[in-house]
Amino acid sequence: VLGADRGAAARAVSARLGIAVLAPAGKIADRIGRKPFVIATFVSFALFPLAVMMATSFAFLIIAFIIGGLREIGEPSRKAMIVDFARENLRGRMLRPAPFSAGRARSPRAPAQLPLR
Repeated sequence: VLGADRGAAARAVSARLGIAVLAPAGKIADRIGRKPFVIATFVSFALFPLAVMMATSFAFLIIAFIIGGLREIGEPSRKAMIVDFARENLRGRMLRPAPFSAGRARSPRAPAQLPLR
């Protein structure tokens, strides 16, 4: 079983790498094209859980979380593509926080669904 300190370290590697790649990836994607970055995001999303399951040591687990951190490489490109395909008068709405909204709609105990008095 992975200790709390090691688990936190692995998640920190993933989070820091994700944050570090956001701006440069968006800038590079604007120059060379967005699709490769979006594809890289989907590949990373697919490989991350497999890499975690196959990790046999802490070092390999860190590599898995590096793959997980690369999930953010296509976020700026994905959002830019959504806005590009949206009608001009709806562009702001296309980037609303949908995961939060969907989570509130599915969760029976979400605070936002409690009656206000």
